[in-house]
Amino acid sequence: MKDTAATRRYAAALFYAVAAQSKVATDGVLSELKQISNLARTDQELARVMAHALLPADQKKSVLASAMEFSGKKFSSLTVNFINLLISKKRMDILPFILADFENLVDESKNSIKAQVRSAVALDDKSKKEMESKLSKIFDKRVMIENTVHPELLAGVVVKAGDTVIDNSLATQIKNMKLRFEHGY
Repeated sequence: MKDTAATRRYAAALFYAVAAQSKVATDGVLSELKQISNLARTDQELARVMAHALLPADQKKSVLASAMEFSGKKFSSLTVNFINLLISKKRMDILPFILADFENLVDESKNSIKAQVRSAVALDDKSKKEMESKLSKIFDKRVMIENTVHPELLAGVVVKAGDTVIDNSLATQIKNMKLRFEHGY
């Protein structure tokens, strides 16, 4: 991650500015940030303009405003002002990281957490709900699972939620068993 302290400061400043207005607004700003981040990532011309070091901030703001208008979506003045601040401070490159930190703050305010669950096979709806329920008890928060398939795990799951990793994969168990045999314990 790039300049973690800076991304957290920007995300927190935006979060508290939005939260001061309304709790409901945080979801709207989060959605807008995702749209702008996606636009900046997928529009090659916009990405080139944003990355151009010698282009004045006003021109970058103008190009981004045109791209946002062309997208057909409406953006709140708070989000636009925040993005313009990033452009002025030459920090637009850290928007994806700010977005991730902002999303974590929004989740935290709702007493929820996202968990990345890697499994050997895709989880069906019933298994996903059971896992969310068990993880909710462990973390004492509402857990939302994002499942990805990794056949190399053989069986079991690896869960990452926040700073916590729970590795219950067969591949890791085999690896640990092999290490114990090699070291004689």
